[in-house]
Amino acid sequence: MPTQGEQLKEKLVGINSLTSQVYHWLLTEQKMGNEALEYLKQRGLSDEVIKKFNIGFAPNNWDFLLKFLVGKKKYALDDLTRAGLAVKNYDRFRNRIMFPLGNARGQIVGFAGRVLDPEAKEAKYVNTPETEIYHKSELLYGLDVTRAEIKNAGWAVVVEGEIDAIASWQAGVKNVVAIKGSALTEDQIRLIGRF
Repeated sequence: MPTQGEQLKEKLVGINSLTSQVYHWLLTEQKMGNEALEYLKQRGLSDEVIKKFNIGFAPNNWDFLLKFLVGKKKYALDDLTRAGLAVKNYDRFRNRIMFPLGNARGQIVGFAGRVLDPEAKEAKYVNTPETEIYHKSELLYGLDVTRAEIKNAGWAVVVEGEIDAIASWQAGVKNVVAIKGSALTEDQIRLIGRF
């Protein structure tokens, strides 16, 4: 039987997975995602890689996710806060292109959100804070998608950002990952070493 801690981690992964699906749907199927989708196309990303990496869009709304996850899906606000999706009683991510952060097992443990408005005064990227399931020094962006390619090649290309990794994958360099944070950590090197 799973411990209380394991049950909580499972719940947080479930919340992040559902959020990832909703963000992807907003980007690819809803009018509110058109500007973000156009930006990604201008950056040269194909529909195939947008789907493969499950890229999404967080709308410019203070409580979209809260209304959906708390109001409709009946999750507790505290669980959204623990997952890093809410701050007090509002959504952490607003008007951002969303990159789900998967661990090596493919579980969504966090997000990186890139601001859509280049004139915005806020940070270009906002990431999920450290949580029970997300530790940026232990995660490599894209590994959940590229691990088989890395294993087949026997080595990995390490790049700086999410779009760098996605563009490399699209260009045919499929044994690629991106670091989270500003430097490659020992934990990340060990993680690559496993593959």
